[in-house]
Amino acid sequence: MFFLVGPNTGLGHTSMVYMIESQLNYLVDAIRTVDQHRIGTVEVREDAQNDYNRTLQHALGSSVWNTGGCASWYLDKHGNNTTVWPGFTFEFRNITKEFDLEAYRSVAAVDLPAPVPGQTAETELTREVAAQ
Repeated sequence: MFFLVGPNTGLGHTSMVYMIESQLNYLVDAIRTVDQHRIGTVEVREDAQNDYNRTLQHALGSSVWNTGGCASWYLDKHGNNTTVWPGFTFEFRNITKEFDLEAYRSVAAVDLPAPVPGQTAETELTREVAAQ
């Protein structure tokens, strides 16, 4: 399961459609990577998530979202902003351009049939849906 429009992907300055498209690009590459490497599960590594969140909170620290002078629903009870993206949308697009397998713990898929040469998981799914 992958979660779209999650923490720190909201915007107050441009279109969410662009952010969603960026996330979908990442998701498609994740599925392609999982299929190519015959991976059963991926789960973000805690250190990678903590580093990423620390970077986000630092970028948000002096932003109007955090220092606007009013109580903001953007901030959680610990003062962390888990709502908005702190930078330009093209920066988000750049960091979500490719699935970062190194940031995840992965477990090999077992009991999966070997891939048929020239056939992808997408082709198999298309055939299964068409057969129904």
